[in-house]
Amino acid sequence: MSQSPATNPAADEGPPDSSLPRVAIIGRPNVGKSTLLNRVIGRREAIVEERPGVTRDRHETEASWAGRRFVLVDTGGWSTSGDELDAKVSAQSEAALDEADVILMVVDATVGTTDDDDQVAGLIRRRTAPVLVVANKVDDTGREALIWDFLGLGLGDPFPISALHGRGTGDLLDAIVELLPEGAGIEPGPVEERAPWEPFVDTQAIPEDDPDEGPIDQTTGKQVSVALVGRPNVGKSTLFNRLIGGREAIVSDRAGTTRDRHFGDGTWNGRDFWLVDTGGLVPESEETMDKAIRAQVERAVAEADLVVLLVDGRDGLNPIDADIARRLRQSGRPVLLAVNKLDELRERDARHAFHELGIGEPWPVSASSGSGTGDLLDEMVKLLPERSAVEDEEGIKVAVVGRPNAGKSSLVNRLLGEERLVVTPIAGTTRDAIDTVFMYHGRPITFIDTAGLRRKAKVDDDLEFYSTIRTERAIDRADVCVLVVDAPRGLHNQDLRIATRAWERGAGLVIVVNKWDLIEEKDANTATRGQKLLVEKAPFLEHVPFIYASALTGQRARTVLDAILQVAAARDRRIGTAEVNEVLQALLERNAPPQQAGEAVKLLYATQINTRPPTFAIVSNRPDDIPESYQRYLVRGFRSAWDFKGAPLRLKLNRRGSR
Repeated sequence: MSQSPATNPAADEGPPDSSLPRVAIIGRPNVGKSTLLNRVIGRREAIVEERPGVTRDRHETEASWAGRRFVLVDTGGWSTSGDELDAKVSAQSEAALDEADVILMVVDATVGTTDDDDQVAGLIRRRTAPVLVVANKVDDTGREALIWDFLGLGLGDPFPISALHGRGTGDLLDAIVELLPEGAGIEPGPVEERAPWEPFVDTQAIPEDDPDEGPIDQTTGKQVSVALVGRPNVGKSTLFNRLIGGREAIVSDRAGTTRDRHFGDGTWNGRDFWLVDTGGLVPESEETMDKAIRAQVERAVAEADLVVLLVDGRDGLNPIDADIARRLRQSGRPVLLAVNKLDELRERDARHAFHELGIGEPWPVSASSGSGTGDLLDEMVKLLPERSAVEDEEGIKVAVVGRPNAGKSSLVNRLLGEERLVVTPIAGTTRDAIDTVFMYHGRPITFIDTAGLRRKAKVDDDLEFYSTIRTERAIDRADVCVLVVDAPRGLHNQDLRIATRAWERGAGLVIVVNKWDLIEEKDANTATRGQKLLVEKAPFLEHVPFIYASALTGQRARTVLDAILQVAAARDRRIGTAEVNEVLQALLERNAPPQQAGEAVKLLYATQINTRPPTFAIVSNRPDDIPESYQRYLVRGFRSAWDFKGAPLRLKLNRRGSR
């Protein structure tokens, strides 16, 4: 998963602040130092080419992460070639080391340790600043085993990252901030204190006659929000996907596909914003679903800094368009009018009919082809108000999954304290994966409340099938999956398949047995007996927290949130190499590996090579001869040594001397 960049607060404002702590990036040529700097600050400050030695002087720029500011110093490639230019570059690198508060030694995981790497490590060991070894070019999990080679540098556990793709840079930034001198680089500004379970509230965005207090979406650190509204089937979800550059919202030719608000990150000309896709609005309809959608759209407009009204240029002016435009004029929000489905230049004159709506110049676009969307974004950015972004720590992405009508939306609404997701007693109401942000104990949690995952054999509706695919994609995005089970109906095989997919994918897992208040004949052992039967069917569930709750009454709602934080922490937990090897040695003494004919099977050493999920690597002389039963013994031993409740563990065996 790629990470968001640290901010660059001093861009275009002269040299970096000399009072800030300094983080030096050093390494031999062409290991990706400049790419890492550009990734961390989120802009192309340093020149990046494949040719070694492109960065010849020190390049300095400010960065900010988790409320701490520091100066990143990108150095030229250190080399012992004897060339005069290389000697000057190396002298610059050594000067940067002398001034550094934290040192990042970047190495190339695809190449392994070289003589120059050993020389650089020797220089670093003569300094007193803390060091992080950054193993770059670990672009996927298949390359994680390559980092073992760098333990020999004697500078600690390597951090596997991909500067090109952003993989692992969030973990690296967290580690950098922890090593900065105490009190240095703290960003100014008051810290707002809130109750542990209180959502952020924008009181200006809530109508005075609305008694509810809803959380705003600035908790993600985005600056402003833009709401897409319009009647059904004018192409809002297609435009949403076009503007954020990915297929996030369900798109079909059926009217009313989008039922809830759906959120996405947008960026244009250096401006970041929340884009909010809403359901098709039918203002005067008395249908239950239309009334629920109308309430959602009204809240989205109330919270928006800018509203984009989308109309269908092929259909022409529609009475519903006029009604929506009238309501938007009364809202007091800035409104931009976009006329969709004008795919050909000769069709552009059709937009003039929409001047009659009285909300300004109609902007012709084609959401399906992208024509005109650049001009629309230019105008959107002009109308966006200026607002300082909230610097935010990395949030926890939570996929709320389960079969239809298990109470997923009700559970999220109970946790949020507002009906942000449409809730009706109709199975399958939530068709899209809706991202909703919430703060708990100071941590941002992004809920992805997905459509119910149906048995694929029973999915005979194309749209329902696509929602199933969306749910699977939501699981793939998530840090923690909350599987919601309907207690009266019990846990079915389909629930087990969902849990298994999440576990195998590496997500943390929490099982919420919902509607527990409806189970009348239960005693103190009812939950334990049921849980034991489930573990017999799926042994990995022994390591998963079960919470018996009621979204309707709020029973154990906070316990669900606490479990999410605990499981996310377990999934992020990193154990030092020395401690890992102490536990491995104890396990070997208690139960040695089974021996085969020939050379004795030996487990030489172990280290944790990754988090999310925690992944341990063991180096052996004969890794292929270690049976699965013994591997399970080792995993159980690691689990008993450290708290990994709710998090899957991975074990990788590597042959000595391989990379």
